[in-house]
Amino acid sequence: MIIQKKNRKQYKRSNFTLMEIMIVVGIIGLLMAIVGPIAAKALFKGQKGAVKMQIRAFDGAIVDYQLDTGRIPKSLNELITNTGNKKWDGPYLKSKEIPKDPWGNDYVYRLDGNSPSGYIIISYGSDGAPGGTGKAKDISSED
Repeated sequence: MIIQKKNRKQYKRSNFTLMEIMIVVGIIGLLMAIVGPIAAKALFKGQKGAVKMQIRAFDGAIVDYQLDTGRIPKSLNELITNTGNKKWDGPYLKSKEIPKDPWGNDYVYRLDGNSPSGYIIISYGSDGAPGGTGKAKDISSED
């Protein structure tokens, strides 16, 4: 019987009380409330930086394309696939397909006579729609 009492005491000591669990959950919730917004802001800043780097890569590839062919491509696909141009010396991008922006949306490429480069490349941001503010703000090669 003495052994059984000792085992019961050990068993009771190995459990957490409801109050202890509530305190731990409260501390975790408090940490998430403090760290969560900071982490989300850092993530968005990283995504925005990735878009700007990808647009610069497109710009470089377009310049190479233009030097070889004498014209600006009509679409980003011309940077990876020859559309019958005899002077084409590509592919001008390392990837086999046009990459998507960090939110999984296609980049918008269009010829623009008002732009100094003659074209504009746009990521519509997290919402994938033109316009927007904050995280949904468009990022373009003109920025």
